[in-house]
Amino acid sequence: MVNVSFLHNKKINEDQSNTTNTATEALWRVTDVARYLRLTPETVRMMARQSKIPSIKMGRTYRFRSEDIKAWLESHTNADPLLGQ
Repeated sequence: MVNVSFLHNKKINEDQSNTTNTATEALWRVTDVARYLRLTPETVRMMARQSKIPSIKMGRTYRFRSEDIKAWLESHTNADPLLGQ
């Protein structure tokens, strides 16, 4: 006889781990944001400290939601760089 409850529990654990991975994949570290924005990590930290960039303070470090950084960048991009607007 096959122990079906074991297979069911394994499936639930896999589903939960996938949900957790998906939620944390979107968080970037300072170095990730620095690379994406072509800034130094020190500049990104300063901007986060001064609330100039959307961030989440986690203990002594900062984390960033990728979608927040992309939206922030879009809102801070000039409409027409040739006109300087």
